[in-house]
Amino acid sequence: MTLAYIGNRLDRCANQRGDSAWLDAQRLSPKARMVHVNGDGILVKDGKLVTDEPASSDLTVFLGIDEEGAPWFACKSDITENLSPLRGLAMEALLPESEIGILAQARTLVHWHERRTYCSNCGGRNESADAGYR
Repeated sequence: MTLAYIGNRLDRCANQRGDSAWLDAQRLSPKARMVHVNGDGILVKDGKLVTDEPASSDLTVFLGIDEEGAPWFACKSDITENLSPLRGLAMEALLPESEIGILAQARTLVHWHERRTYCSNCGGRNESADAGYR
């Protein structure tokens, strides 16, 4: 049995995430990749993860940089076609393990931001910081 979600090799760049100029440069990189998350669905076409579509919402988080230097982001998506459930992708090993781990990170962060819009202590609206990690 393979543990599907442990193959994430992204460098999360914790020391740079708070630098807005650095993040803007990553967003504009021709290598930038965007994972679209809609509920439990991930945008996949013809058996391949789609990462070349631009963000479709303001809810975007930085995931990290891969071994080839490509920055990865994830967004809450309004796309409704060509979605595959993350669990199904993992159980059927339809994508490489390295991508499944990245998708788990993407889904987790997007879902957290969708569900935690207000502070549980003061009731104020949460503001995203550090490219979506705080």
